[in-house]
Amino acid sequence: MCRKRERRPGAKLLGLDLGERWVGVAITDDTGVLAAPVQVLDLRRVGLDAIARLAEERGVAGIVVGLPRTMAGEEGFQARRAREQAAQLAAHTDLPILFWDERFTTAMADEIAARRGRRKGGQHDAVAAAILLQSYIDAHPIRRQRPDEAE
Repeated sequence: MCRKRERRPGAKLLGLDLGERWVGVAITDDTGVLAAPVQVLDLRRVGLDAIARLAEERGVAGIVVGLPRTMAGEEGFQARRAREQAAQLAAHTDLPILFWDERFTTAMADEIAARRGRRKGGQHDAVAAAILLQSYIDAHPIRRQRPDEAE
């Protein structure tokens, strides 16, 4: 039987929607419960090491990378590319890097951006990162310590 992994209170996470050019970045609040878009990085101007620095500056406990699967749930070219980028990122950080299915996040982000009239410069990628990160934290409940448990 597969158990959902529980998270500790206050575990901030960084979410990434990796792309060929744009990287959408999102982060959870200090409690690790609510995800919000942060920014979009242009990989023509910065490297993946910038993400590692951002993670360190923000004091996150881990990085959640969107894994674009096919509609059948399989990993194709884009998923392999995301895994390669994550491996390159891992060379710049000791933080755990987790993968999370990002199917439909870009479509949802595009819809939100279209409603707001903001589709320029990859800004929808930060929204997609927030959607995938929120999906991850919703699926992995925070473990609260019981009063009778020792630290």
